[in-house]
Order: sequence, then structure tokens, then C-alpha cells
Amino acid sequence: MADLVENKIWESGIYQIEETDDVLGGANGVSNTQGKQLANRTFWLKDKTEQIDVVNSALDNRLDSVEAEVSEARDGQVNLGTRLENDKPKSGIIMIYNRYVIRGFDPSYPVEGQSGRDIYFMDLDDGYGNYALINGQKYNFPDTFITIPHNESEIETITWYFYARINNGSPVIEMAQSVPVGSLVLGKYVSPPNDYAWLSDFYSGGGVWIDRYTDLRIFTEIEGWYASYYGNAYVSLSSGLVSTINYAIHTEVISANSLPHVGELRVTGKSINGFNVSITGSADNVQVRWTLIPFST
Repeated sequence: MADLVENKIWESGIYQIEETDDVLGGANGVSNTQGKQLANRTFWLKDKTEQIDVVNSALDNRLDSVEAEVSEARDGQVNLGTRLENDKPKSGIIMIYNRYVIRGFDPSYPVEGQSGRDIYFMDLDDGYGNYALINGQKYNFPDTFITIPHNESEIETITWYFYARINNGSPVIEMAQSVPVGSLVLGKYVSPPNDYAWLSDFYSGGGVWIDRYTDLRIFTEIEGWYASYYGNAYVSLSSGLVSTINYAIHTEVISANSLPHVGELRVTGKSINGFNVSITGSADNVQVRWTLIPFST
């Protein structure tokens, strides 16, 4: 028994067997005409379906490729945006305080007749006085003793700072739990919980103050307006701002207590974390604008 021969064509219609048609089989028999026509249509539809599958597969592959290209382009745009942002100059303003001890301000334990909670600031070397450079000028500070309060807390540690400043034109030495802007820090005393002890033994010169007091004085020698040690400030850069030290720093002075005595601005210690700006003159309260210019890599 033979199968119908199928042709890959779309039949425009399906033959209707008439009442007058003889029932004949065979390749050209009227009884097989409808079957052949339907088989031809099915063969044609199968071929078209396979072609569509091929096209769909190609489209899927192309879509995957386009999505990958879009993703890469998007990432590239983000990276380009990051690079463009990082390539922009960054700037900020810092304040350089140029104030130092010239001589004196020696911390001393109490002497007999004073409170056991006193710290005495004086010139122990030759008694010539306590001198400091503040606001670009040399000031003589009086010998001063300061009483440290008891720490009545059972859990809290209190830190007291000692500093010199100019109060309404008068040089004074004071104490507080933070150092006011414009002051020259001298030292700090860490008072532990339940701190009622005397700071020293009157006769031996010992006592707990030696362990609890930290000398924070920075010394300089001055001649005229110029000092041997210069004011400086550290600029901390935010994480990721720069990845190498391949950058330049431009600096300019905005203001100072005495502009003619600022001297030069110097940038040192460049790293990805920050850099240091210093002046070579004796001016104080020097406000500096810095601009970081990254070099393209």
C-alpha cells in the first residue's frame, strides 16, 4: 500500500466530492483528492512553522546579544560618569592656626599652701615668663594656677584641657573640657571616676598628676615675625575620591590676621587619604582654599 505523495504547497481550496463523481482510488483518484490537498497544506504549514522556529531562535540570540550590549553600555556610562565626576576638581577650605609656646607654661604640681588639686603653669627654667605666639604676636602670660574639680561620677572619665588665649586683649590661661577656637592648647588632665585624690605629695613632688597629665605644648623660637616652626593643617580626602597620588593641589589664601606675614603655602605628604598644607610665615588664623586637580590616567 502506497502513501499519498505530499507537495509543499498551499492549496487554495479543498475539493468537494460531487454526487456524480465515481469513487476511484489511486494517485489521481477523486477519492484521494481531498486527502492530498489537506496533506499538501499540512506539509506547507509544517515547513513555515520550522522556518518561524529558526527565525525565533535567531531573534532570541540577537536579543541576548543586544541585552548584553545594553548592559555593557550602561555599565560603561556609569563608569564614565564616575570617571567624569572624579576628574572634576575638588575643593575645600581649611583654617591654619599658627600659635606656639616660645617659653614657659611648665606644668607643676602644687606647692605647700595651695590646694592639692591645683596645677601651676609657670616658667621653671629662669623665671623670665610664659611667652607664646598667638594671632601673629608675642604675648607674655602670667603665672597661673588652676584647680581641677573632683570627679564625683562612679563611671564617667572626664578630660580637662588647659589652654592659653587672648581674652579682650589680655593673655589668660584657662581650663575647660574642650579647647575654644583661637586658643593655644597646653595640656590635658584625664580625671578617672571617683577622682578625689590630691595631685601630688607636697614634699616628694610625686603624686597621681604625673600619670594623668599630658603635656601638649608645641615650641617654636621666633625672630621678628618669622618662626622656626610653621603652622599647618591636614586635609583628609573622602574614601575613593582619588585612587593614586597623581593629582595636583592649588592653594590660595582667603584671609589671615596679617596677610603680609602668611609667607609661602606649601603642600606636602600627598597620599590617597589626604595631604598637608603649611605656611612659612608667622600669620595666624590663615584661611586657605585648596583645589584638587586629578590627572587623567
